[in-house]
Amino acid sequence: MPRTPNTALRTLLAEAGWTQQALAQAVNAVGAEVGERLYYDRTAVAHWLTGSRPNARVLPLACEALSRRLGRAVTPEDAGFPVLAVLASETPGNRRQAMSSPPRRDLSDLLRDPSTPEPYRPAEVTPGHWVTDGGEDRGGSAMARLSETSAVEAARTAVHFFAQVLDAHGGGYAPATLRAYLTEVVAPRLQAVDSRDCPQLYAEAARLVLLLGLMEADELRHGSAQRCFLMARDLAVESRDRAVWVLVVRTMSAQAYGLGHRRIADIAARAAVQGARGTSPAILAFAEAQLAVTRAGLGDRAGAMQALAAAESALRGADGIGYPFDGYPFDGTPQAALELRRAEALSALGDTPGVVRALERTLASRRAEDRWSTVQARVRLASVLLSAGRLDEAARHDQALRDEGAALCSAAVNQQVEQWRRSLRRFSGRTRERDRIPL
Repeated sequence: MPRTPNTALRTLLAEAGWTQQALAQAVNAVGAEVGERLYYDRTAVAHWLTGSRPNARVLPLACEALSRRLGRAVTPEDAGFPVLAVLASETPGNRRQAMSSPPRRDLSDLLRDPSTPEPYRPAEVTPGHWVTDGGEDRGGSAMARLSETSAVEAARTAVHFFAQVLDAHGGGYAPATLRAYLTEVVAPRLQAVDSRDCPQLYAEAARLVLLLGLMEADELRHGSAQRCFLMARDLAVESRDRAVWVLVVRTMSAQAYGLGHRRIADIAARAAVQGARGTSPAILAFAEAQLAVTRAGLGDRAGAMQALAAAESALRGADGIGYPFDGYPFDGTPQAALELRRAEALSALGDTPGVVRALERTLASRRAEDRWSTVQARVRLASVLLSAGRLDEAARHDQALRDEGAALCSAAVNQQVEQWRRSLRRFSGRTRERDRIPL
């Protein structure tokens, strides 16, 4: 049966000013953001233009690539793939609504594990609504209040538990368990009480959804992680808890920065800092440290140093941090987290010695149980040392990475360690070959 040429896709390519190779490369890049290793070239796009169709896993990635280029939502129908569009619309990541509006507060969506990769969408990284502190307390019966207090304490205990699981074992260890807890336990409780009656429950739910997003990101499912972060942001707004809102927006900034969307990351980081003013010193330090990274990423050395100084000053006033979400929830100790952000900022500014010193301080400040964050810091240090030609120092970290990483279940960390070991082997091979050449 002859194929019908895809004139819709050709029109979009012309509007985007893209060659077939440019679209293929953009699809590969979006795929990398969701953990998909794609190797498309112009021939694949040429086949699409003559009437063939991308498979169901690639179609949403192609639409996202075109959406970013054109600055508007491009659906499968827009790209000339109407039949697959019906199938793709069954997954939350491929709905047109998901590209233009925030997620609904239906936690049952989080149980869905779409078979197609859900693309990360930088256009959705916006601060959202400003949070207003306080709120009307409408009372309620003593029995209802007792029930709500019990639900809040249970959710807070779950936050503690899953935060510890994440830092001890990585994001691949318990996302299904957390997803089930949210949908089977937390969601019914949220439906049973208004956010104005029990804002603390909404705040704890936001923290749990944020943790799920971090687990998804650690498994390189960045589109799914983003959906969690957006939902956590909306729950934080409903809870009227400014500190939780700051934690979420700051995390969205870190995700955007890690995926290369630096200006968007900076917008979110600035919003987090503004929102953090008037909260606890630990929250302000958490936000300022991320702003230092985004400022450095945009080449603003003065702004980065100013933000680092502000984070240090705030942290000095943050005494008695106990509950994880009072300060630095996912990076181990507050000082270790600050040094890790300092290393990121100095890396963007090209200060390799400063990066090494900051990462060494990070490792010295970590607790033994913080394996996930420790391995991330160690592999970064080993990579920096190797890039600086300090082969022996870099190689000394190999055994520690094996020991500390043995109990981790983390696709992101495994990828970083594998890349470092490949670099180490190549570097060692070149060094040995150079040693054989007589002077």
